[in-house]
Amino acid sequence: MKKIVLIVTVTVGLFIMSAGNTVASIPAPEALLKPEASIPSVPSIPEEDDFLCGDVNEDGFVNVLDIIFMVNYIMGGNPSPFNQEAADIKADNGINVLDIIGIVNIIMQVKGLPCGCVAPVSYEGQTYSTVQIGDQCWFKENMNVGTMIIGTDGGQLMTDNGIIEKYCSCIYHVHVQEIDGKYLGSGNAGNDFLPAFQTLKDLRYEKWVSLEVFDFSPGPKMIAYESMKTLKQIEAKLD
Repeated sequence: MKKIVLIVTVTVGLFIMSAGNTVASIPAPEALLKPEASIPSVPSIPEEDDFLCGDVNEDGFVNVLDIIFMVNYIMGGNPSPFNQEAADIKADNGINVLDIIGIVNIIMQVKGLPCGCVAPVSYEGQTYSTVQIGDQCWFKENMNVGTMIIGTDGGQLMTDNGIIEKYCSCIYHVHVQEIDGKYLGSGNAGNDFLPAFQTLKDLRYEKWVSLEVFDFSPGPKMIAYESMKTLKQIEAKLD
């Protein structure tokens, strides 16, 4: 019997962007720091002793017989046994031709499909799709949660606001990026990042700083060289 487990990964980090007005987004709301409050309300996941998604006739397998049972049911028949939970592949509280397609995909072992019998997960106003990886069920995209700081005048609001200070002990990586997606040094990062990095230094942050870019046209060597040069310039200005 296949067991499906919804895998939720939460990483606490600091995201710093720059371009005129500086934005620092820390995806670490207070709830994420409390284990009992950090788990979103996820749908009921099939346990090992419950049912095998797609095993409509409860014979322990997912095969063409389950498709025949599904067609019979949709056409108004009364197949027995018939597990409605296992038949609701789309997890939309209805059984129709889309669920038949879902069973076919399970039988064909199509990769990249949403998890069978598991509805999308809603958390803090966002809806997350799932993806089946082996016998595990994962979120298809990263969770979009966080606290945003809008900085002006050289990023003055990025320091002494209690946010970085509050979460510093839980931050394990810092992402840096020009807001237009280019490498550091092509915008205002050299000045705008100073308050944030000064705060991190004052709090003795000694973990990772990573660069995130979306415009790769300058080439990897230029991106790496200019970004590292800008980071070293920022470091040299710190008290």
